[in-house]
Amino acid sequence: MIRIKETSRFKNKYKRSKENKTKNENKIYSRSKIVPPFVSIVTPNDNYPIGLIFSDDFFCTASVIDTANGNIRITAVHCLFDDNGNRYNLSFLSFSPGYDNGTYGPLGYIPVVETAIPDAFLKYRNKYDYALMKFEFNDPNGGNATLQDYTGALGWRFDIENGEPTTVYGYPSSEILEDCPNDGKHLANGKAI
Repeated sequence: MIRIKETSRFKNKYKRSKENKTKNENKIYSRSKIVPPFVSIVTPNDNYPIGLIFSDDFFCTASVIDTANGNIRITAVHCLFDDNGNRYNLSFLSFSPGYDNGTYGPLGYIPVVETAIPDAFLKYRNKYDYALMKFEFNDPNGGNATLQDYTGALGWRFDIENGEPTTVYGYPSSEILEDCPNDGKHLANGKAI
């Protein structure tokens, strides 16, 4: 498992110029660029980047995100560990983009081969509960297309501030959401701030 290192979002506000004047004190420097969504090049009218990651005894939501590699998805770190804090064996994890109503998505299931979590998760579990996963995806047509070439991919950024409107997607099983069966098999979405 790889650890993701967090970096500071702010420049040193006390840095002085030669004339002993502060430079742009309040300028915020984003620690991550904003990456836009990616539309499938294989099926441009049928994008399905959100899906289910699962093993024999659990499931969790995951989403393909736009990366140069094309085979990366994001999920919650808590999806990689059991209730006792033991990490799941990657050889038992797979991902089905476009999973719905108990049916695998068009690409079936794809094995997970590598994970990365933020160092800060070990100290601040709720604030840094995200993980990246790499897939062992083979183009079903025998070419060099990536997973996101087939599914499309969500845009992303890690420095979203409190109060910024966000849409959350998932396969809820324990929450009580309006107009949702809450059975872990149906994709649902909701707005959050």
